[in-house]
Amino acid sequence: MPETSDVEAQLAEQRAAQLAAMNARDQERERRKQEAREKRLAIEGYAKKAAGRAIRRYGKQVIGKAAARYGIGAVLAATAPAWGTILLIFGIGAFLIIVLTATCNSTTGWLANWGAKIVTFGQVDICGPLEIASRSGGAGGGASYPLDIVVTSAYRPGAKTIRGGPSAHGRAEAIDIALRNPIVPLRGSDPRITQLVSIAQAAGFTPAKGNTLNEYAEPECDPNASSCGGHVHVEFNTYTKDGKTYTYCDDTEVKVTPTDLIAIPSDIKVEGASHPQVRPCMLGPITAIFNAAK
Repeated sequence: MPETSDVEAQLAEQRAAQLAAMNARDQERERRKQEAREKRLAIEGYAKKAAGRAIRRYGKQVIGKAAARYGIGAVLAATAPAWGTILLIFGIGAFLIIVLTATCNSTTGWLANWGAKIVTFGQVDICGPLEIASRSGGAGGGASYPLDIVVTSAYRPGAKTIRGGPSAHGRAEAIDIALRNPIVPLRGSDPRITQLVSIAQAAGFTPAKGNTLNEYAEPECDPNASSCGGHVHVEFNTYTKDGKTYTYCDDTEVKVTPTDLIAIPSDIKVEGASHPQVRPCMLGPITAIFNAAK
């Protein structure tokens, strides 16, 4: 008969062997599970890549077949979440370009009125890139259209401004220029007004030498006053030197009544000016304006 201590030792060895076998089986099961997970992830990754390649390769064909089978409307509705926002942005942009192009190239009607308001935004020329039938602008620079313009006022003895001060018309160093075909009324809007202002400024009627005033938009103007009406006013300014007043027109001393008046040449249209006369120094800039408007 083995001793009790020997029996206990044998039992302990058997239990240890059983525990070792169990641990080995557990480790094997975990290893197999891990391998299965890795294989599954690998298969899923490959499937995603394969699907992506298939979509890129056959997407157009699939969409084309779907459109043929179910109708383009159904395909568009089904795929809208993917590209609908982009298409909407492009659609709005195209619509705005069409509307702005029509507005900027209109010379009459309500579109022309809006065109005059949006022709510039700050210092950015909006209508310039959208002009279709543009031509070289001469002294005005840039793209322009031929303008039908006339001188409606020139020398007016004792003329006053709408605020009561002496007017450059009284020195024969100012003219009013109006647009025709169609006529633009006081406070009217027309994209040609902006063009005419630019031409006049390019001819030299800018501070400090001169001024170009868009009196079509003059809010204080009384349509019944002789100094008012729908026109663009251009004038030379004056300056003081050695206690005397001189004119930028030709740097001569200003005279209350000019003595060197000459008639406006016949090739410059005049309409309704009671005294179609100016000082000689006005002829060059006036001619430049009318040549640029052709």
